[in-house]
Amino acid sequence: MKMSKFDIILTLWISLIINIVLGVALPLAAIGFITWHIFRVGFAIAFPVSTIFVIVVPITKWGDNFAALFKLKPHTVPQQLVSTFIVALLFSLFMSALMMAINAGIGPHLFGAWLSVYPYAFISVYVSALVSIWTGIPLTMKILHIPKGPHPQPEQAPEPEQEKER
Repeated sequence: MKMSKFDIILTLWISLIINIVLGVALPLAAIGFITWHIFRVGFAIAFPVSTIFVIVVPITKWGDNFAALFKLKPHTVPQQLVSTFIVALLFSLFMSALMMAINAGIGPHLFGAWLSVYPYAFISVYVSALVSIWTGIPLTMKILHIPKGPHPQPEQAPEPEQEKER
């Protein structure tokens, strides 16, 4: 999948924010506390893995396609809320299972441990994804020196009356 500079910067920002939040939320939900060591180890693994996961697996496109089923216009708040729901559902599923396996170890206890923290993982990923999208787009535009304002729209065909005047 070919990504633009805009997509790469935005993906890195979103991944950074989500993994910071998830790196705090999961240990708090699982064991009731967080240490610098737990956060650092979790983040060191989660950030690159999740970034690669989002680049390789088209979950953003899946979320956009799901939102399109409801006839929501692209780049609107309702569309982002619905699309991000699907992205968060899939992303939190994968990342919470990975992080629980790393921190709790693989064994018969893993499924129960993971299931108990999944709702917290989903909520933290959903909220942090929305926040990171809404902050990341303006930040990315600023980094790439893209002027603010409405996104350019494809040129529409002229009305029949306008065509006659030309």
